[in-house]
Amino acid sequence: MARVESKSRDETPLVQDLRLVIVIDRFTVLGGAQKVIADQANFWDTKGWKVDLMSLEDPVGGAPAFPLNSGVKFTSLATDERIVRTVPYLTRLRRLLYLRRSILARRPNVVLGIMPVAATKVLQALAGSRIPVIAVEHCDPASQPLPETLVKLRRRLYPKAASVVCLNERAMGYFSEKIQSKGAIIPNAVTLPTVTLTEANLKREPGRKYAIFVGRLDPIQKRVDRLITAFAAVAGRHPEWILELWGEGEDRDNLHSLIQAKELSSQVRLMGPTRCPFAVMRASHLLLLTSEFEGMPLVIGEAMAAGLPVVTFDCPTGPREMIRHEVDGILVPNGDVTEFAKALERIFTDEPLRLNLALKAPEVLNRFSLDKIMSMWCQTITVVANA
Repeated sequence: MARVESKSRDETPLVQDLRLVIVIDRFTVLGGAQKVIADQANFWDTKGWKVDLMSLEDPVGGAPAFPLNSGVKFTSLATDERIVRTVPYLTRLRRLLYLRRSILARRPNVVLGIMPVAATKVLQALAGSRIPVIAVEHCDPASQPLPETLVKLRRRLYPKAASVVCLNERAMGYFSEKIQSKGAIIPNAVTLPTVTLTEANLKREPGRKYAIFVGRLDPIQKRVDRLITAFAAVAGRHPEWILELWGEGEDRDNLHSLIQAKELSSQVRLMGPTRCPFAVMRASHLLLLTSEFEGMPLVIGEAMAAGLPVVTFDCPTGPREMIRHEVDGILVPNGDVTEFAKALERIFTDEPLRLNLALKAPEVLNRFSLDKIMSMWCQTITVVANA
């Protein structure tokens, strides 16, 4: 059992000699959850914990999407030589047994299962092992579209977890009282990323202002089509504004066609993915989101840290927990494209409003500081490790 070292009330409680395994479905994709996990793993490594990060479904040769400290061991189970040779013949049970052996070999005190796919697999794989598992949700469980089989599996297995961590109270409210009684609400931390020289010098046209979207071009969650439609309603009156869509995804071709249909080629640009979104934010004026659902969008925190006000739909969870309406951003009634266009008209026209929002936005770094959030995580893991 890991040993707990007493700390003063203002310091992060640390478990000494703790061995932590983190299991995630994929870690080679550029996503908010992947960035959060990388930051957390690196933090725990600097505190002396032994951290193993396992990815379940990454392709052969896939590299981590975000940098990890040398002390964090990354393993892609799908690329392990023993499993690659036999993938066509593996049954679901054999995959779970392989996962079980891989975790047990690390002799962890606690295992984190990140998001429903990985969390349910870990809970199945470690059944009867007495190793405590923390299931971690990174989205709104009530809105996230999941296969019905996975929803039922989560409902059956999450009560067996030592704890379930959600980003906010509304997300936690989705689960049963039994789960809530041992759950923890821990938002994502917002940190100040570094800016690379190559992208920090992103060229901008004189006299132009830049509104940006950063994220996956996902037709189910991100709904960038609604953003283009709202922007089209006001773009003709504001030719100085450019909308840049940073990201890649299956909706790219449809969005390109919509841009053409709205005759917005001179003002809306598909930029492709970026590995340094913070640099893009630092060179822009406004972040826009029209998501159908979210968890706690890392892109909002980073944009606010960069001094950008955010205009976003008030989708079921996430934006409302981060943005103070009319203080550092604008929340638009969820799904109302007409109201979103009105919010754009207002913020494009009222520069003092935009500048005042931008001035307050970086306060997000204090409200969701890494030290505050990781203190909450260390307390939760301490309780679980010593139960």
